[in-house]
Amino acid sequence: MMKMKGQIESIYPIKEHKLKHKAAKKAKKKGKKAEQALAVKRAELKQQETIKKATQEDTQQTRASKNSQPLDNQEKKKTMKNIISRMMAGELSQGEALKMLRIQVLGLKQEDYAQLVGVSRKTLSENENNKGNYSADVVNKVFQPFGLKVGLVTIS
Repeated sequence: MMKMKGQIESIYPIKEHKLKHKAAKKAKKKGKKAEQALAVKRAELKQQETIKKATQEDTQQTRASKNSQPLDNQEKKKTMKNIISRMMAGELSQGEALKMLRIQVLGLKQEDYAQLVGVSRKTLSENENNKGNYSADVVNKVFQPFGLKVGLVTIS
């Protein structure tokens, strides 16, 4: 069958047009939904980044270095008290508190601190990053230089 110039391919041109219109409408709706979902995800990511930045600024994540000046005894006690009370209040995890105590109070690198307390550097690193599930003995070892050990505390 030959097609003449300008001749419509379908016998039912109106139906074909409606189908195209419906398909375009669906695509438009999908696009809007996808845009909304992306906007929600972006907002959530921004919020998480803001929280992360605030936490990082709050915890003063610094590195232990050769040039860091040790704190005097009074400042050490004050810093220790602050970090420990924040950990007890639930503001800091056990690992975050350990890292802050190690760096801010003692000014030691992971390797040196691990050797001091008698655990491997990997164990110390995993403990500081809240990975792994360590026994009370290991937790006692890593917190021993600060006069802390595992115990039961009332939550009320």
